[in-house]
Amino acid sequence: MEHSEPPLPGSGSAARIQPRSLPDLLWRQAALRPEKLAFAMLDDSLEIEQSLTFGELARNATLLAHALLQESAPGDRVLLAYNNGLDAVEAFWSCIAAGLIPVPAPAPESGQSRVTLDRLKNIISDAGIELALTTDDLLEEANRHCGQVSWHTVAGLRRVGRSLPAARSLPRTQPERPAYLQYTSGSTSAPRGVEVTHQAVMAQAQGLSEAVPVNVSDDRSLIWLPWFHDYGLVHGLILPVAEGLSSFLLPTRSFLRRPLRWLSAIDKYRITHTGAPNFAYTACTQALARDRQWSARLDSLRVASCGAEPVRYATLAGFVDAFAPFGLSQNALAPSYGLAEAVLVVSLRNNGPGHLRLDTLALEQNRVAVVPHDDAQAVAGKQQVTDLVSCGRPLPGFVVRIVDPATSAALPAGRVGEIWVSGASTGSGYWGNPEATRETFRQCMRDDQSATFLRTGDLGFLHQGELYVTGRCKDLLIVHGRNIYPQDL
Repeated sequence: MEHSEPPLPGSGSAARIQPRSLPDLLWRQAALRPEKLAFAMLDDSLEIEQSLTFGELARNATLLAHALLQESAPGDRVLLAYNNGLDAVEAFWSCIAAGLIPVPAPAPESGQSRVTLDRLKNIISDAGIELALTTDDLLEEANRHCGQVSWHTVAGLRRVGRSLPAARSLPRTQPERPAYLQYTSGSTSAPRGVEVTHQAVMAQAQGLSEAVPVNVSDDRSLIWLPWFHDYGLVHGLILPVAEGLSSFLLPTRSFLRRPLRWLSAIDKYRITHTGAPNFAYTACTQALARDRQWSARLDSLRVASCGAEPVRYATLAGFVDAFAPFGLSQNALAPSYGLAEAVLVVSLRNNGPGHLRLDTLALEQNRVAVVPHDDAQAVAGKQQVTDLVSCGRPLPGFVVRIVDPATSAALPAGRVGEIWVSGASTGSGYWGNPEATRETFRQCMRDDQSATFLRTGDLGFLHQGELYVTGRCKDLLIVHGRNIYPQDL
């Protein structure tokens, strides 16, 4: 007997249960606000092309999860090779509902570079992928480039799900189990998939909720970043479900072709929360200088995070200067620091960009020497100074230490060292790579063996409780005893 709307797991009590895993979050939102818009996909003209309510998302995920379990078993990895789109949203949450481990990856398009396609193949090999999902229009390309796995589409799975018996149940998810694998954007020859557990994602969501409270009734999120990147995935697909917010998704190409579309969408849909890397804010400032006819209001925006790459004070200051006439509040900008190994965010400053002016020569010796902004020599250009953006305080639940990377000893205040992170919102390791897991996720400080830390590979310091990032350990150039950062060359 066919049916189109299978019963939701635990639908009668979901609203009363404290969520402990990602499926719990989905069932809870479906019970609390079934008719509320969950996801809206925008087209290039910023019209809503497709949309899903929380109730529709949960029903579709349940239907597709049962279909997926005809092809696989809980704990299996499933490759999700998509561009931004609602098929991708449904595919991700269907895997989550089925107890499978989704592995977000770039779409296998013919226009992709050989490097990107090789990376896709390496992820398939590293994660032991046998089942993969993509869109109908990319199915032929997927089979041509990566025919060693079984490719399916959401439409095909939906047909299978509707043919299954109605009386079915989905497996219970254990919080300590992997929720998904997030492959980092490092070497394509040696991909590393971070095992992100359900409890780690829940800890991240809780930490962000405490650091940046939301108003469920009025707040709305927007993201254009590719969702196979941790920034796009967590900000665009996971946190809105955790908080019960409506999430608007803009195709990445729409932003790249015309950056100001991002800001126009913020105005049109009265977006309150968004985020992007440093380059995106530069691109918008430059685009505005070329398009004097552009007009929008940005006064709805309360939090615009900036992360995923080094955050530059000049970029944020220039963005504020350019868009303040359009209602932008500088307090909306939220510089942050994070990495996939810690789910997404480690620290965030949600009250506008703050920065320090430092003596460059001291910084080259790993010393922090603050130069007052009215210092006569600095103002006159007679002293070399470096402006660094504050990435804010660590999220609740995180412990951040500054450590000598050579000796693993904790460094005193006023010194630059490697950033080490500990807390519930860190991944459990790299998939199938115990050696790299020990090196990165299982480190102890020389003078304290009671706790393990995640070595980030990033350099920085703490000043008045806020984190400042100076660069990458691997990128540092040592010239005649001086530590030279590539961004300063």
